[in-house]
Amino acid sequence: MKNLRKLFLLTILTIFVLSLTGCGDTKVELNNYITIDVGGYDSRGIATYSFDYDSFEKDYEGKIKVDPDCQYPDLGQLMGKSSPELLLLVCVSQSLDKTSGLSNGDTITLKWDCKDGWASQYYNCDLVYSDIRYTVYGLQEED
Repeated sequence: MKNLRKLFLLTILTIFVLSLTGCGDTKVELNNYITIDVGGYDSRGIATYSFDYDSFEKDYEGKIKVDPDCQYPDLGQLMGKSSPELLLLVCVSQSLDKTSGLSNGDTITLKWDCKDGWASQYYNCDLVYSDIRYTVYGLQEED
């Protein structure tokens, strides 16, 4: 009976601790926030991309936090940045492999360059992403 009581208390304590700390890393789906746009004329098209920072901030506020053991845990506050903004600033970058001289049918790729180790170590999150291939279409023919 005494062992059963200890086991019960240990189980309750474990559940309580896990509820406070959470289990595992937050998965951050970066591709969900990218939009690629192409405009202009065939053979002279221009590609741009945008990252939806507002939606990202809304989706991850309170889920991404700077690790208190980080050498600079208050850096975000000093810079006026939230933890999700700081994660993007420090750990995430992306670029298009080609942005001009595009024709209908061309394929362009948005390539990520992320610091996965830093994201995991300092923000307790896993960055989930893959390069995005986009086929150019809808460019007008020149008259």
